Amino acid sequence: MTDSTEISGDQGPDLPSLPVRAAKILFSPGALFEQLKTVPVWFWMMLATSAASGLSVWFIPDEAWTTFFREQALEQGQADLSRIPQPGPAFRMLGSVGAAVSIFILGVLLACFTFGVFVFVLGDEATFNQHLSVIAHVSVITAIGAFATLPLRMTQLDPRLTLSVGTLFPFLPEGYFFSVLQALDLFALWAAVLTGLGMSVLDSRRSWGSGASVMIGLTVAFAMVAGFFA
Repeated sequence: MTDSTEISGDQGPDLPSLPVRAAKILFSPGALFEQLKTVPVWFWMMLATSAASGLSVWFIPDEAWTTFFREQALEQGQADLSRIPQPGPAFRMLGSVGAAVSIFILGVLLACFTFGVFVFVLGDEATFNQHLSVIAHVSVITAIGAFATLPLRMTQLDPRLTLSVGTLFPFLPEGYFFSVLQALDLFALWAAVLTGLGMSVLDSRRSWGSGASVMIGLTVAFAMVAGFFA
């Protein structure tokens, strides 16, 4: 069930405003998670961070998308490059909205996943609303990552570019191992550590270290799967 404070503005009597909570996830996440444990609001923060991440897509130049579509067409053996999509304001608008909606849905699915792993598999005590609240507020890191990588995407003309572990080792040869490192986004690892902290707050029996280990392990597992498709 959604908390009544969620409907009335996502702010209870003892809960800071949305911007303050966004700042606290960076500077005092443990104290914020303690508050969210009691008042587990999530909707407006998830909506705001998803919209912010989607907005970053708007600023990716048309040239980057043109280069991306051209490379995709050449990889698929398409000879007629005149048939590739032509980016423009309408394309960027649809891309921004689509990205925002996708990120929102993925956030909810991630909360379902963490709830299943920590509560049903590992036996933690927490509600689904509490998991949603932690994931929604940690998604501030995702939004920061979207804008932090934006200058690189603009200069390199690559809308897929991310700051990953692979970025730190550009000298490694191409292959599965390098693909896994490329899939390990640095901001995703940061978010995993914070999510682990949130899990330890929701259930005092769990330490931050064990919560972070589980989340980092899951992040690495996803990267290993992504490496097969790179």
